[in-house]
Amino acid sequence: MNIFAKIAFALLLSLGTTILTAQPVQNADKKAEALMKQKKYADAIPFINEMIKVEPKNNKWYFEKGNCEMQTRNLDAAKTDYAKSIELNPKFVPAYTQTASILAKQKHYDEAVAFYQKGIAQETVPAKKAQYKMMIVDTYIQKNDLAAAKTTLAELQKAAPENQRVLYYDAEIKMKEKNWAGAKDTYTKIVSNPNFTKMKPMAQAQYYYSLGLVYLEMKDEPNARMYWKKANMGKYKDKIAEIKPEWILEFADEPANPTDAISGTPINTGDSLPIPGFDTPESTTPTETTPNGGSSDGGLDWGF
Repeated sequence: MNIFAKIAFALLLSLGTTILTAQPVQNADKKAEALMKQKKYADAIPFINEMIKVEPKNNKWYFEKGNCEMQTRNLDAAKTDYAKSIELNPKFVPAYTQTASILAKQKHYDEAVAFYQKGIAQETVPAKKAQYKMMIVDTYIQKNDLAAAKTTLAELQKAAPENQRVLYYDAEIKMKEKNWAGAKDTYTKIVSNPNFTKMKPMAQAQYYYSLGLVYLEMKDEPNARMYWKKANMGKYKDKIAEIKPEWILEFADEPANPTDAISGTPINTGDSLPIPGFDTPESTTPTETTPNGGSSDGGLDWGF
């Protein structure tokens, strides 16, 4: 066999090996993706493990496996997978923020903040840096460290004081401080914004429930009842029933919601900053839409 024949044979052998290697990865990837779309996360993990065996240096597979582990509430395993993803690619920001969200869920608040800060240090997109700072605010609220929450929120308020997410956390802090009048004003600003109508009904219900709660604390039952009628769905209906079961019965016999008693001035929301939370891995993995859960409500679907 001459030298040219040997080179040709080597190239064909290499190409064949590449094709044989790529095929099982592609098949396993498609199977895993299909199962994740069906929310069969536990079933997807074995196929991701197949991809890891073939491409052990690809941080993506560890990240996707971590997402599946998180969805099945195997949180320690998810943290291990995210740590491996970071080891393989230290600049991969979502692995930091997903780790942070797990740590917050486990009430390791200071560690969670540290991981959010590591993610911010690697992030190059200003809007994403802002969203991670918001999650730091959320984490401090969970910790009940309102001073730290307000300090971090102040940075965001300077950049976008009328942003609805910034207003949301401002209202949550005021609720924690029992500053009912201040919380009322901030929540009213949000629900008076024209963009509020673009949110999903369940997301709107979260604000209406909070407003009703504020008015109830202020001994203003007419407005409390009005907003709770608007919030009368899903888990908020159950919350209302725990406090005012008679209103739930009355709502069932009444027509559609009346006009708001309070009308606010439309505001400029600033940049839209989508917030990833505990059940929203930053990947193609289908997920739920609730964030970290540090608010008085335990989560908010932004809905925009």
